[in-house]
Amino acid sequence: MKSDFAEHLDAALRQALRAQGEAVALAVRAAVPASERIGVQAAIAAMLVRSPESPAAAREFGRPGSAPRPVLGPAAAARGAEAARQVGVAAAEAIAAAFGRA
Repeated sequence: MKSDFAEHLDAALRQALRAQGEAVALAVRAAVPASERIGVQAAIAAMLVRSPESPAAAREFGRPGSAPRPVLGPAAAARGAEAARQVGVAAAEAIAAAFGRA
């Protein structure tokens, strides 16, 4: 059974990861057709920004006769440092709150 602190920290990290995943997804959505769904999943210590549709893979990696036009990688690279910083801030705030230092 998790302690209240562990549950609070897990929730804070999941929320921060989701928020940062949404920020990356927003950049991806701006670069792909509006009809393409871009989703975000967040779990402890991970986030996933992806499209469940096959055109995304073809665009990202190319196909015979079609050059790659990457979107996911550049969006993640552009937002990566800020996403990591924001998740770190959320973790620090959760830890400080747990110990009465917020």
